[in-house]
Amino acid sequence: MTAIRILIFSFLIPDEFSLTLGSLVLSGYRIVLIALAPYILWLMLKRGHDVDWNHCDVMACIVFIWPTLAFGLNTGLTAAIESGGVLALEMGVPYLLVRLNVNNYDERKKLATSFLTMVTILFLVGLPEAITGQHFTHEIAAQLTGQSYTGIADQRYGIWRAIGPMDHAILFGTLCASFVVIAITLAQRQRKFWPAVFFAGGGAVISASSAPILAILVQLGMLTWALLLRRHANKWWLLLLLFLVFYVFVDILSNRDPVRVMFSYLLINPATGYARYYMWINGIEVLTQSTWGMVFGYGYDISIFDVIDDFYSRNLMQNTVDSYWLVLMLRYGATMAALFAVFLLFVLRRSLKQTRRLSKRKDRRLMQAWFISAFAMTLIASTVHFWGQMACVYVMVLAACVGRTPPRRKRSGSGTTTQHKIGRRVSPSPVD
Repeated sequence: MTAIRILIFSFLIPDEFSLTLGSLVLSGYRIVLIALAPYILWLMLKRGHDVDWNHCDVMACIVFIWPTLAFGLNTGLTAAIESGGVLALEMGVPYLLVRLNVNNYDERKKLATSFLTMVTILFLVGLPEAITGQHFTHEIAAQLTGQSYTGIADQRYGIWRAIGPMDHAILFGTLCASFVVIAITLAQRQRKFWPAVFFAGGGAVISASSAPILAILVQLGMLTWALLLRRHANKWWLLLLLFLVFYVFVDILSNRDPVRVMFSYLLINPATGYARYYMWINGIEVLTQSTWGMVFGYGYDISIFDVIDDFYSRNLMQNTVDSYWLVLMLRYGATMAALFAVFLLFVLRRSLKQTRRLSKRKDRRLMQAWFISAFAMTLIASTVHFWGQMACVYVMVLAACVGRTPPRRKRSGSGTTTQHKIGRRVSPSPVD
């Protein structure tokens, strides 16, 4: 777990400490990822035979490799090595690091504790920023490295948006909010984790963003549903069915699209929701302009947005596309989104199966918390673009959901049967 902790706390290193090699920017966590790559290879050779590699891992490898291929076809070998390689590094190393090291309740708890410690640090660093409007972390880092920090403080609802060492307030808030349900689950067994619940929720609040608050609401709703129907094996399928019924019901009764209705009532600022809604509409329009774009995407070519008729939307999408899934589709094609969707379905399905197979109640609840966190992050990714540290955290949460079955008990010798099997087959002798 030491390597995992090192990686997690490297996410707190501001970008002002980055090194530049040509066009390649090596931030603190990227340097750690590069250093961990040989360790991952060694660990796979040492423990790989004990890991129950499954279809989740196969799809993960395909998802990690596809961007390099798409970049190579769109922009050439150099971009494929740099941009595609960096993306493969940021997704592959964190995923494999968790898969090879996180197996049982204690290891999942240690992983959760490390993330909650990071969230606590983020909140304590971000709180003064929310009060004063100064980005102390980046400003101090810029003074130490001699770089210039040009970030501008942004205020919403009387709160200065905290960013801490992150690149943007929405990443700060989403990262904190993603671990609320895990903190609550641990706090139900140990009271010492209740402050972490406050810090995770507080981090979402001081980011002054709608998406992190929505992420918390989704987690609390799913946790409540899980507790109410804890003995129902198909509770998540039932929840999905109820959502579909609700969607159809709203679509029939309202003269607006159900998605826009939800934006009106679920977000702090519905205007930002509408902007993202039309961003998706315009993004799909751009994506469907050519078969090549549908399959392989457009790389970093922003001229493709000129096909949009709306001048405001065109300029908005050239500057920012606030959706992780939409960015993946535009850069690497709808193929990338389809591959990632299959990967996600495999991961969430396996997580539910693992939860049912666990014998202890505390194991099931913690695995369920990781499942809820992963689902909430997946949902919020439709309105938030994950980049940098946040993208690494996302794949680590997904990897924690996959789990790893302990190695099978070996036979004690040739032609013999283990004591465990004997105990099940032969009744014990009577006590004298």
